[in-house]
Amino acid sequence: MNVAVFPHAPAIAMGEEGKPVGFYVEMLQQVASKENWDLRFVPGTWQEGLDRVRTGEVDLITGVGFTPERATYLDFGKESSFTVWSILYANPKAGLRTVLDVQNRRIGLMRRDVNGEHFRDLCAQFNLAVTYLEFDTSEDVMRAVESGQVDGGVANNLFSYSQEAKFRVERTPVVFSPFAIFFAVGKGRDGELLRSLDSYLLEGKRNPSSGYSRAIQRSLAPPLKTAIPPWLINAGLGTLAALVLVILVALAFRRQVDRATAKIRELNTGLERELEEKRHMEDQILKVAEGVGVSTGGAFLQDLVRQMAMASEADIAFVGEKVSKDGSDWIRTLAVFQDGQPAENREWSLAGSASERVLREGTCVFPSGIQEAFPEDPGLRETTLKSYVGTPLKDSDGHLLGLLCVTNRQSLSNPSLVASLLRIFSARASAELERRSGEGARQVLERQMQHAQKLESLGV
Repeated sequence: MNVAVFPHAPAIAMGEEGKPVGFYVEMLQQVASKENWDLRFVPGTWQEGLDRVRTGEVDLITGVGFTPERATYLDFGKESSFTVWSILYANPKAGLRTVLDVQNRRIGLMRRDVNGEHFRDLCAQFNLAVTYLEFDTSEDVMRAVESGQVDGGVANNLFSYSQEAKFRVERTPVVFSPFAIFFAVGKGRDGELLRSLDSYLLEGKRNPSSGYSRAIQRSLAPPLKTAIPPWLINAGLGTLAALVLVILVALAFRRQVDRATAKIRELNTGLERELEEKRHMEDQILKVAEGVGVSTGGAFLQDLVRQMAMASEADIAFVGEKVSKDGSDWIRTLAVFQDGQPAENREWSLAGSASERVLREGTCVFPSGIQEAFPEDPGLRETTLKSYVGTPLKDSDGHLLGLLCVTNRQSLSNPSLVASLLRIFSARASAELERRSGEGARQVLERQMQHAQKLESLGV
């Protein structure tokens, strides 16, 4: 059985002596001894491994994240081998701290890597303009970050936590998109092989002392430095040397354990924070959905902006329609909720406004600095607003109807949550504006028919 090997320590890689190493290699050797497999390891890059499975040159590839595109030529095991998440690393001089800092920056990704695809999706959600450079391996990505060829690079935690010390790079707080990885074979081939591996993984996860658990612990455990200092040997102080060695090993072990524990706590904190944000978003969606109910017309729109203001903790939320006035485009609000209560509707010219940017480019997020970004905005002039999130409203044919927007006098602490809420409920608001537009057209037609009937009666 041929197995693809690619540089991805400590999971799998080719060692210094030309032999495969890593916990995947140890796992496969354990199963092979039981199933009488003859293992042959084929080295190459990650992309070459995927291509070789597709063509049948190799039978198995490890550590594969599921995607619909890969499912067209791969069969995946039912039991995941590991769960990983993606991390953004930065050159120390780049100053990357949040995902918004990658605007107009160069970011390195491994070619055909799920972590890279997740990062592209994350940047697309914030409408960030990013230049992507692709590399063959995660090590190449890290070297490009270190050299300044790119400002930042994306890798998964499995590789980066064990290898980051080799490179002069900074781990940023941008941790995102946990996903499971699997063993995979060519489409329609080697189903029995996957079933054997699924059985091994299922049993191994249940038993902390299994070969699966020991393989992971050995590969992920930080190395200990136990060498005896040369001056102790030269001095010939055997008893003292032994005592010092024991103390040094104990201290080194303690430091390694402390570092490993700190990393685990950091990872847990990040995952808990991400899960809490997802739960918070789900709660807000349910509250908004319950708040607007099945109402229509002005009551629906007023309920919607009220719930949106409460869910996003915004000072002002409004829905506006695009209208023509004096030969130019304007925004006329249909419902406004301001400082905890309904407010009067108003209208302003689109020219030079944030609303114009939303209708032209799509969802816009300004966590702060909205006044500086649009100094000529008639809707923002003479206000103390700092943050702004808006999303366009379109009819079923894609024609612009208006926009849904929330603003705040303080900077946004969670702009992605607010933007997601607006996108989700823009569909319902768009449908209501389209219904209003259709109803208005029907009323105009009825008035025209009534006028024609009056003229016909006068003629008779």
